[in-house]
Amino acid sequence: MASVLVALGPAGGCESGVSQAPAQDSAPELSVSVAGCRELYVGSLRPRCARESTFPVTTRLWVPGRWGAEDFELRLDGEVPGDVHTPRVDSEGALFELSAATVGELELRHAGGARFRLALEPAVSMAGLEEPWHELLACGLAELGEGPLARLAVRVHAGWLASLEARWPGAGLAVQRLVAGARGEVACVDRSVAALELFAQLEGFELARAAATQASLRHDPRDLEGRLLHDYFEGIRAEKLGALDEALDRYAGVVALAEDVGEPGYLGAAISLRAVLLTRLGRFADAAALARRSEALPSSERELLALNAAWVDYLRREHDVAAPDPTPRLRALLAALGEDSPLRPKAQVNLAAALIQSGELEAAERTLAEVEPAALDLRDQLYYELSWCRVELGQGALARARARLEAAERLAELGGAREFVLELLGERAELERRSGDRQAALAVYDRAETLADELALQLPADGLRTSFTTALSRARARHVALLAELERPEDALCTILAARARHARALIARPGRALDDPRYLELLGRYHELGEVVSEALVTRRGASVAELETIDAQLERLQGERTELLREALAVLERDPPSWRCALALPRGPREGLLTMYPDAEASGWWLAFARGEQAVVEHLDASGALEDALVERGLAQLDAAGLLSGLTQLTVVPVGRLAAIDVHDLPRMRSPQAPRVRYSVALGAARGAAELGEEAGPAMDARVLAYGDDLAEVDAETEAVAGLLEARGWSLGQRWSPVEADPPTLLHYAGHGRRAGISGWDSGLARASGLEPRVLIAGQRAPRYVVLGACDTGTSDLDTIDGGMNMAFAFLLAGAEVVIAPDQPVDDQVARRFAEALYAELPRARVPGSAQWQAALTEIQRRDPAFAAWRAWVR
Repeated sequence: MASVLVALGPAGGCESGVSQAPAQDSAPELSVSVAGCRELYVGSLRPRCARESTFPVTTRLWVPGRWGAEDFELRLDGEVPGDVHTPRVDSEGALFELSAATVGELELRHAGGARFRLALEPAVSMAGLEEPWHELLACGLAELGEGPLARLAVRVHAGWLASLEARWPGAGLAVQRLVAGARGEVACVDRSVAALELFAQLEGFELARAAATQASLRHDPRDLEGRLLHDYFEGIRAEKLGALDEALDRYAGVVALAEDVGEPGYLGAAISLRAVLLTRLGRFADAAALARRSEALPSSERELLALNAAWVDYLRREHDVAAPDPTPRLRALLAALGEDSPLRPKAQVNLAAALIQSGELEAAERTLAEVEPAALDLRDQLYYELSWCRVELGQGALARARARLEAAERLAELGGAREFVLELLGERAELERRSGDRQAALAVYDRAETLADELALQLPADGLRTSFTTALSRARARHVALLAELERPEDALCTILAARARHARALIARPGRALDDPRYLELLGRYHELGEVVSEALVTRRGASVAELETIDAQLERLQGERTELLREALAVLERDPPSWRCALALPRGPREGLLTMYPDAEASGWWLAFARGEQAVVEHLDASGALEDALVERGLAQLDAAGLLSGLTQLTVVPVGRLAAIDVHDLPRMRSPQAPRVRYSVALGAARGAAELGEEAGPAMDARVLAYGDDLAEVDAETEAVAGLLEARGWSLGQRWSPVEADPPTLLHYAGHGRRAGISGWDSGLARASGLEPRVLIAGQRAPRYVVLGACDTGTSDLDTIDGGMNMAFAFLLAGAEVVIAPDQPVDDQVARRFAEALYAELPRARVPGSAQWQAALTEIQRRDPAFAAWRAWVR
């Protein structure tokens, strides 16, 4: 499996025990961070940087902010130094690099008068000062509690001390001395050794101890490496705690800072860990790109980066059996490692897992037999036991497989690794099925569904939750297969629908929910206040000079980032106490209504077709290889028709799962017949708000808003004029503006203009930016028109690489409370959009508000007359 990369480096961030006289002048201090010192003393007004002579490194000065090259003057002992390189001065900051040989009194002065001074002092070799170096290590470790490295020596792999000694001569002896009980008077905290202990605690899932050790890594603002190290380990700790979104943000921050200041070690490590985490969350393409990028970086941990990249390939193949086989690469990596390499046990476990994945059980068994379990960290031990379980299971040794699985379960519980517990539940279900106890297997799958739901709701709704659910698709496919085997078709259908909808239920608009919560109101109020500031800045930008544009754009970027965070917080408030998801709410209610969905099987050899009508449910496997095509759906419909299940059907609800979202079922030849049922599409969340909930016993008001955003689209004005004319003739009251903050939304919203699909799984999609209408805004507002018609590109487009389709504007309106949303699932020509709108409204009944069935009937009728309108779909909850 992937490993944490410990960014071991020179000591730093220490408080000097020597008091120094303050500066003789009162010039303000320039904010500067320093990297590349063996020891950085910051306990005085004039920091001291002890240079490294055993392993010379470049010292870097980083000044964050927007600067010009002419803003700074650098002096060394009063003279302009000849060995200073300035690799960048831009909108992010200024970076200065000094050669490893540079010593003296350094002064960096800004044109405005602020300055930074640093004493660059020579440092003798650690190898030449073994005994004092031992004492320095001991004094730093003494603050970490009783016997910190005694625990470290037990947990980390064999050969660790030798590896440590090779990098820092004398360090291995100091570790042994400390383990034997050596103590010294604490003079400073050595960041590198604190990092060793923290690494061991995190690998062993000792998260409470890790939190305490992390406090010792708090850095002075001038200590650039301390900041990188602190944030790096904060990301690792957040990942271990299950706060995966926070971990991704931490890693991204380390990547950004390491790129800014040219720290390839931290850059490669953070990119690699981010790649592995994204793979676990189902974002396979992003993870693969990051893994390849990490391997291309210069790093002393090249072998470990390569192992992590290969593990990304392994995890991807766990989800997609057609993905490239990582086994040849892992074999080559293992062969390149020496017999005494501390990475060898990890590489052996990784290779064994890949061999099992490829069906090479005997080779996997031989590889596992060579592993020394005591040399593995906790997660590697988990995969070691799981791999043995799979080997034994594949060989039919069920008792031994059960023992191995139980060992892995104990380790997972010990470490609090709930995500791994979920994987083990899938393995246990398979074990019970192989043992002949299919009811026990079902019980395990039920436990897995409950845990998966809990874990999904711990993730942010905007993107990660979708990815996490997608990563579980093969395990759910096995669950569906078992239910079909037991002839429980309705349960199989409900399992598929739950995969599509269950994790989204917390976002559904519910009357009164959070709308009077002070925190929720405060967040939304601040969001809209910042929106006004953004609007003012955009007006100012129109008349700004080239020099002013950069400042205004930076302000706009910051404001938009703040607004996004405010909306995320508001969504978190809304998600408290989510309702339960009930399959019955998504199933057809009458004998003439049917529901159809499909789900990819676990081996990529076909799809499960699931159908319900009245009291009858059917689940069948359709053999197929490759992508889902129209012909396969047609074949499934033909089988249902031959069984008489489509006869007399008036309405067919399609729940698109995965690549089924690419199939326009309503436009298939069988569905274009006048005798065919109307087709609508559902997100499987159940009926929208009823009239009684909305206080509309007398029926909805004939109140419509017709919005136009697309000055560069020739037909937008013609479309809105035509729609307004048709509605007005039917007695509707009209308006030209609407915002989700309005207390009473209109009954109908028609939008003509631009639409966009963007962001992870579509969460940055929206209508024209000037409209302010985007998913987070709509969902946080909790108020949507009952009926919505969108004449904009991609407003109903789904992410085909996810199980739930991700986010789009149609889904956002439904979550916010809309009953029906009619939107295209592809780019549309503005002339076609105008003709579509004219035809749709002309088809609707007059003198009253159409109901859901009337909107669907009108759409079906005009699509059967004109195939050009096939891009639009009617969506319901």
